[in-house]
Amino acid sequence: MHRTIPDNFAAVCLLAMLTGCGGTPQQREASYMERARQDAAARNYDKAVIELKVASQNMPKDPEPVYRLGMTYLSAGSGRLALAAFQKVITLDPKHQGARYQLALFRLGSSKKEILEEARQPISEWIAGHPNDGEAIAYLGLAEAKTGK
Repeated sequence: MHRTIPDNFAAVCLLAMLTGCGGTPQQREASYMERARQDAAARNYDKAVIELKVASQNMPKDPEPVYRLGMTYLSAGSGRLALAAFQKVITLDPKHQGARYQLALFRLGSSKKEILEEARQPISEWIAGHPNDGEAIAYLGLAEAKTGK
């Protein structure tokens, strides 16, 4: 059973920022990301989301906390929020392989051939870097089947 993510985190994020640790922005980002990893592993997605948002505020040009935020949203069953996060990652780093792959998986839900064609390249690139990822290979097969290849 997935927990839902509340829409408004502003007050909680502000509190988290005010009680944040010292150090450089990179150190603070790393600290929040580690806490988020632990929270996500414990399936405490609400806390993980807050930690990742604060991590991203410490290093706003770093796509990694936003990517992890998207993955956390996926784990929590919040597809729309995950999609928005992955799209933001692409604005920060158009070549981010993980975000490109996740966006391609969203495209597989389409019945439009051109959208399915767009999904094939990032999935192929993902497989090149992760040759033992059977799930990715299956997704590529799905894309090819849906495009008639």
